[in-house]
Amino acid sequence: MEDAKKGENIISISEEEVSNGKVAKERKKSKLSLFKKQPNDSKPTEEVTKKKSNKFPKSSDPIWTNPEIFMTHEEFLLNHGYQPEFHEVETEDGYLLSVIRIRYGKGETAENCKNGSQKRPVALFVSGIFMGAMPWLLNKDENVLAYQLADKGFDCFLVNPRGTASSRKHVKLSASSKKFWAYSYNEMGQFDIPAIINYVLKISGQDQLFYFGHSMGCVVLFVAASYHPEIASKIKLMIAYAPAVFISHAKTLVLTVAPKILPMSLLAFLYHGEFYTKKNSIKLIKTISPLVWLRPKRSVRDASWFSRFGVDIVNGKDHDQIYWPMVPLIAANVPSSISVRTYDHFMQAYKSKEFQRFDFGRAKNMKKYGQPKPPKYGFENATFPVAIFYGDNDYCVQPKDIERLAKELPNVVLVHRVDWPDFNHIDFICAKDVDKLLNVHLMDVILKYL
Repeated sequence: MEDAKKGENIISISEEEVSNGKVAKERKKSKLSLFKKQPNDSKPTEEVTKKKSNKFPKSSDPIWTNPEIFMTHEEFLLNHGYQPEFHEVETEDGYLLSVIRIRYGKGETAENCKNGSQKRPVALFVSGIFMGAMPWLLNKDENVLAYQLADKGFDCFLVNPRGTASSRKHVKLSASSKKFWAYSYNEMGQFDIPAIINYVLKISGQDQLFYFGHSMGCVVLFVAASYHPEIASKIKLMIAYAPAVFISHAKTLVLTVAPKILPMSLLAFLYHGEFYTKKNSIKLIKTISPLVWLRPKRSVRDASWFSRFGVDIVNGKDHDQIYWPMVPLIAANVPSSISVRTYDHFMQAYKSKEFQRFDFGRAKNMKKYGQPKPPKYGFENATFPVAIFYGDNDYCVQPKDIERLAKELPNVVLVHRVDWPDFNHIDFICAKDVDKLLNVHLMDVILKYL
C-alpha cells in the first residue's frame, strides 16, 4: 500500500468518541477570556464520584507481588500487547537519550497493521521532573493515552529525559562525573528537544507532530522555541499538562521547604551534581531498611507507602484518584535521577517569579550572558497552538500561574480546568479516572488538528 498523501486523515477517531468535549469555538478570543472563570466546556462526568474509602491495601494484597514491578520496559509493553521499539538520540552536546516507540496498536505488527504502510500522525510524550518515559504507561490500559492513540493509528514516542535511569549515557562523559550533570532544563530545551523532534520526524516521515508535555515536559519545549524559532513549524499542537513555566505560587514542599533543609550547593557537593541516584524507591527502601524499622521483604509495600506520602506533600492530596494496583509500579519507576542544577533552576523560577535562564550569580552571569541577571526566555517564537490543562489542587502549578502563562503565550487555543476538585500534579498521568476526566476532552482538541 502506498504512503498516505500529506494531510490525509487515517485516524480512526469518530465524532461520537469525542462528543463529550468541545474545543473552544472562537480561537480569536482574548487571552483573558480564555481563562475566564466559567463552567468547563463539558458537563461534569457523572460517573466520577468521591468514594467513602480508598485505603492503602493490606500486606496480603496481591498487588505487592505483581511480576510487572521488576519487568524491563520491553517486557512490560509486550505484556500489555504492544510491540515496542527502542531508539537512541544523540544531542549536539553529546548526550545519548533513550526514546520508546509504540508504532502500532495493541496486538498489531508491521504485517497485520490496519493502516498498512501509511504514514501515521506522530505523538511525542515528554515527562516532568524526576520521571522517565514509563509513568506515561502506569495506569489501567484504558486510561493510558499513548495506548489509546496507538490503537487509533498514531505513531507514539515516549522520551526518557536526560539523566533519568534510561538516559545516563554520553559520547565522552561518565554519569559518575560532575561534568555529566552540569546542565539544567535550559540545556534540555536547547539541545535535547530539537534533537528528539528532528529525529522523530525523520524516521516517521512526517513534517509535524503532536507534543504532549507534563510539567517540565512543557517547559523544555518553550525553552527550545526560544533558541530555535524553526521548531514552531514542526509542532501541530501542544497539549500542556500543568506547564511548570511560572511557579511563584507553588505550595509544594519541594520548593517551599526542602531547599532550606538541603542547600543546592551541599547537594551538588555530596552527589557530584546528581540530585537522585538511579535507584528507584523500592531499591532505596531496601538499602536503608536495616537502619530503620522497615523489613527488606516488605520493601515494595513500604516504598509504595512512602511514594504515596511523597505524592501528597509534593503534588497535592487526592487519595480518591489513586489506582492502587499501579502504585508499586510507580514506586519502581519514580523518582528517577535528575541534575541538582535542574532542581535549582526550578527553585530559581519559584523565587524570581520569572521564566529565565539559569542564574549563575552576578559574576558568572556577566561572563556568560554579558549582564548581571540571566536573560528571560521569550514566547514570541512559541507560535504553535497550545491547549493547557490544569487542576485546582496542583501544589506545583497553581491556577494563578496558569493564568499568567495563558496571557503571555501567543497562540493559546484552550485553557481547561479538570473537573475534579482534588486533581493534583500527578493525576494527569496516574489518576484512576483520567480517561473520563481528561482524555475525552483531549480527543476533541486533537481531532480538530488532524
